[in-house]
Amino acid sequence: MVHSFKDLPTQRVEGLEVICVPPREDPHDALCARDGLTLAALPEGARVGTGSPRRAAQLLATRPDLEVVDLRGNVPTRLARVRGLEAVGVGTDEPVAPSRADATGDLDAVVLALSGLRRLGLEHFASEILDLETMLPAPAQGAPGPWRRGRRVLHRAGPGGGGARR
Repeated sequence: MVHSFKDLPTQRVEGLEVICVPPREDPHDALCARDGLTLAALPEGARVGTGSPRRAAQLLATRPDLEVVDLRGNVPTRLARVRGLEAVGVGTDEPVAPSRADATGDLDAVVLALSGLRRLGLEHFASEILDLETMLPAPAQGAPGPWRRGRRVLHRAGPGGGGARR
């Protein structure tokens, strides 16, 4: 699924056409931590999950004592890995359920795109919106990317699109 322009190929792909450029949403990254902790308040050696080498490098530049853990799965699956959030039933009453039964509660925090949390109605799990000096977002992060092959619209990401095929 494509959720933002940052996930589209950077080189032209035959038959793939971006059909418009909607307004960019907030590009900030968000920390979703146990007990509502901030990045500065996480204990020494805290385990923080991210699937992004960019985020991992910036986390370690700010907090070299952290243990950065590679993270995969949809947003609810990633949130369920945070200690304390698995107990509130992430995915059970949320708009998107976890994609698979991963380890739960094995992390102190995860870093996710704020726009993705908002798009899924999960912004309330953010314990801190990271400032741009701490976490510079990826190019095009937060920009919805509607695309199509030929004349048929296959996928429209962003507000209202929600990853649904058209």
